[in-house]
Amino acid sequence: MDQPLTLKQLVQIVPLDEKIKERAINEEKELGSEQKYEISKICWALLSTIFEERMRQKTQEMLKDMADGVKEYEPEDFKKIEDEVLADILIQLDSVKSEKELADIKSQIKATISKKQ
Repeated sequence: MDQPLTLKQLVQIVPLDEKIKERAINEEKELGSEQKYEISKICWALLSTIFEERMRQKTQEMLKDMADGVKEYEPEDFKKIEDEVLADILIQLDSVKSEKELADIKSQIKATISKKQ
């Protein structure tokens, strides 16, 4: 599968120091393929960690609501969390407009998560 995001896009959506983002974007053309690969790998790892943490937080919130009797959830509600979390993350990326791009990014995040486990 082709990587659906460019290095510039990846750097823009992950929470990095603005100086680091600016440097990576401005110097992208001067970077070698190995350097680009390493930066991309770090960005994907960070993005998948953010995704996992937000999934965990949302699931815990829902379970707490259920335990406290605040709200009841169906199994389908828990399945929707993944799409909601991805949508929240992708709001930061204006260039993601199509369902195919969303599906490609979702697959890439899942693949990155699988490699970490």
